[in-house]
Amino acid sequence: MNLKKELSKMEVSDLRIICRELGVSCPKTKNSIINRLLQPLKKNYKMESKPQVIIYTLSYCGWCSQAKDLLKTNNIKYIEHEISDDKNEQKMKEHYKRVNTTELTNSVVPQIFIADKIYIGGFTELSNGGIDIIKKEI
Repeated sequence: MNLKKELSKMEVSDLRIICRELGVSCPKTKNSIINRLLQPLKKNYKMESKPQVIIYTLSYCGWCSQAKDLLKTNNIKYIEHEISDDKNEQKMKEHYKRVNTTELTNSVVPQIFIADKIYIGGFTELSNGGIDIIKKEI
């Protein structure tokens, strides 16, 4: 089912009712209303479509560079967080808690995760089977 096509068949007055029911601001034109209604769906789809690989690094870390190169070589996109700033270091520690790992090592980098689900580890773990796990999960 193509939701955009189905919404296009509806009257503007019905689309406005849907906006009101959802608590969404309602633009003036029919196409704008449809796009506004579809906007949250598009955002959620993008978020849910593929787990993200997250890597915590330091700019001067050779192992971090090797890990990023290995991910790039395998066409794996990732989000990098430089932990030289305290906020990102705190993010990394919170990430450990979310994946329920007890393997926390004091700010040793790189640290690689798949979304909030799986802790891969560092470069050694990435190069010894971690890439296969990532490919299977994403």
